[in-house]
Amino acid sequence: MFYAHTFISTLRYAMVAIVLLCVNRLYAADLDQESTQVFGDYTVHYTAFNSTFIQPDIAAHYGITRGKNQTLINISVHDKTGKAVDAKLDAYAQNLMQQKKPLTFKTITEQAAIYSIAPLRITNEEVFNFHITVTPPQSKPFTLKFTRKLYVEP
Repeated sequence: MFYAHTFISTLRYAMVAIVLLCVNRLYAADLDQESTQVFGDYTVHYTAFNSTFIQPDIAAHYGITRGKNQTLINISVHDKTGKAVDAKLDAYAQNLMQQKKPLTFKTITEQAAIYSIAPLRITNEEVFNFHITVTPPQSKPFTLKFTRKLYVEP
C-alpha cells in the first residue's frame, strides 16, 4: 500500500512536470520573437523583448528604461558580407485600435556589432504592427513590416 501511494504521488509530480514543460515550451515559442528578413544586399534581424531582460547595470550604462510594461525593439542591419551597418531607422508601431506610437531608436555599437534599440510602452497581450523604414548608407530605403503580440512581464 505504501509503495502504491508513493508511486501515485511520483506519477502525479511527473505529470505536473510534463504539463508545465509543455506550457513553458508554448510560452517560450510565443516569446521567441526574433526574425530575419532579406532586402537585396541587406539582411535585417529584428526582435521584441521585455526591457526587464536587460540587467539593471547594463540598462543604466546605455540609458535604457526598464519596466514590466516596457518592450524593446531591437534592429540590426548587415550587408551581404555579414558586416553590421549603421542604418537610419524611421519607425512607428500601430496597435489594433490604429493608434500610432513613434519609435525613437538609440544606436549601440560594441566592437563589430551595431544594434538599434527603441522602447515601447505596452499593455498585456497588445498586438502591434511595426513599420520601419531602413536606409543603409549610400543605399535606397526599404520598409520592414512585422506584427507582434507583446506581453507585460509578470
